[in-house]
Amino acid sequence: LTIAIASVFAAPLAASNSASAGYVTVDLSSYANTRIQNYQPSSAGYPEGLVTLGGVPFDIQKVGGNNAWNAEYVTGAYPHVLDIPLNIANAQQVDTLINTFYGQPGPTSYVELEFFGTGGAYYRKDLIGDVDVRDHFYGSWTNTINGTSTVNVYSSGGGPGQESRLDKQQIVLPPSFLGETLTEFRLISTGGVLISDASIQG
Repeated sequence: LTIAIASVFAAPLAASNSASAGYVTVDLSSYANTRIQNYQPSSAGYPEGLVTLGGVPFDIQKVGGNNAWNAEYVTGAYPHVLDIPLNIANAQQVDTLINTFYGQPGPTSYVELEFFGTGGAYYRKDLIGDVDVRDHFYGSWTNTINGTSTVNVYSSGGGPGQESRLDKQQIVLPPSFLGETLTEFRLISTGGVLISDASIQG
């Protein structure tokens, strides 16, 4: 369970893997509270371990264990929040693997991403249902994405009522993060029970 962050001065994860060059994967395994392969019968084939999805390296840990953070499995009142401390200089873009449970269409956003840096650098990205994010399962909830900043990187196939999918978001950070250090990533799932619960796999 990682996110991938492109940084100007980041060392490649593996010199032999050009897709990894310039990316830093962030280990989120200590926050994992569920296993994506258990979401639906069609979820069994979801990728895990060290994989490249949409040209970006992800380490979806643990193989055979929990490998996602899902707001539905967090107790207490909404919003349900995931806070990840970071220490990445000169971050330019962040790539995530986020889908929803019971996804709701826009224009209201129920999933918000926040990025904090030194020197006051800050950026917020609202993920809009049927544009930036959609349901993990092809059913009666949200089923479309924009195909540009959010792209599909895995599908089990099978169509309505049978298909599980995994989508990647590319978030380009503003220039204020150059020369600064990205210190925190925050995911906020605001919808409540059965309303666009966010599931982040990477």
